[in-house]
Amino acid sequence: MTKGKKILYSIALVIIGLLVMEGVAFIGLQIVDSDRAPQPSKSIFHPLRHHAHRSLDVIKKDWPGLKTDQYGYIVTPGAPSHPSITIVLTGSSSARSPKPFISADLTLAAILQRKLNKKHGLNVEVKATAVAGYQAFREFMTAYEYFEHYNLKADLIISLNGLYSINKFAKQVIKNKHKGKIYDLYDENTNIQINEILEGSFVGSMRSLGQAILNLNLNTIQLLNRGLARMQAQSKKQKKPPLKENLDYRNDDSIDELYKRLFLREHTAYEMMRVLGKSHDSGFMLFLMPAKYSWLQLPPAEKQEDFAPMLGFMNRFYDDFKKHSSQYPITDLRDAFNHLTPEDRPYSEEEITHYNELGTNILAEKIMDSILPKLNQVAKNKLK
Repeated sequence: MTKGKKILYSIALVIIGLLVMEGVAFIGLQIVDSDRAPQPSKSIFHPLRHHAHRSLDVIKKDWPGLKTDQYGYIVTPGAPSHPSITIVLTGSSSARSPKPFISADLTLAAILQRKLNKKHGLNVEVKATAVAGYQAFREFMTAYEYFEHYNLKADLIISLNGLYSINKFAKQVIKNKHKGKIYDLYDENTNIQINEILEGSFVGSMRSLGQAILNLNLNTIQLLNRGLARMQAQSKKQKKPPLKENLDYRNDDSIDELYKRLFLREHTAYEMMRVLGKSHDSGFMLFLMPAKYSWLQLPPAEKQEDFAPMLGFMNRFYDDFKKHSSQYPITDLRDAFNHLTPEDRPYSEEEITHYNELGTNILAEKIMDSILPKLNQVAKNKLK
């Protein structure tokens, strides 16, 4: 056999071997997937996905008339095609009310946009980027993605938050005082978002290369990926990291220390949002949102045992923001509904931080009053 034939023979054997591996991997995948539920489609970002990937078709059933742009952000109904002023609205689920999702034109962003344009003759678009379950750092990451990854412009960032983190913290404290368990203060999704900004670095490049290989859809690679994922999941179950500190939510000194860390984390994230906005010629304003337990007219029958301690944490949290955050404007809305009677309820029936149409309209009016001077100044500067 000549040297050329030997090379061709070797190449043929390699190809046959690869085809056999693909065939075996295909059969393996059929076996592995036989007991798996169908996996929903994914996209780069979607404000209504909560903490799971859901297809846009499913989301549209929850919220009729929903549209998103090429970046995955909600298109606010009635937005001008050529706005003179752009507002980026961040926050968690309380910034995306009302719930249940009746219509996209009844969101806080849509109502605020309508009021600014029709009542005050402005040409404003409100970009809704709020996501359920977001705390301050994830808001910052969303703003970072908006400005740095997509190179989009805005004149003002308004954060309608302050609730998710302190509510979660208060509930953890209450649960632990009752049950004595240790709960993690930090959200694993935060680490995912940190990794997402590594594009361009070595780590980001390796992640991109890995994704590109997976996108080849070779059965062998898919089977190996599934096996590695299962091994990693088993490893996580078996290796529980030890607690680095003896901090217990049943101990008042520990609670105070953990609260201070929480406040520092949230305060720092909003300061980073301010600096990020300033670097892109955008202002930043923070709005401290109300909760059902801060409403003075809440009917006694709806008051829960946990409401008093939760209000205590909320008041401390908000007061600390007003005391220590002097670099950007803060509007305290915790008393926004105290003029209402119990019959004129502003909250959704079963939610403590979600507002109905009445509550959303009241908040939009108060937010508009707070940002109007800034917007008028922006409009004047653009005319110069």
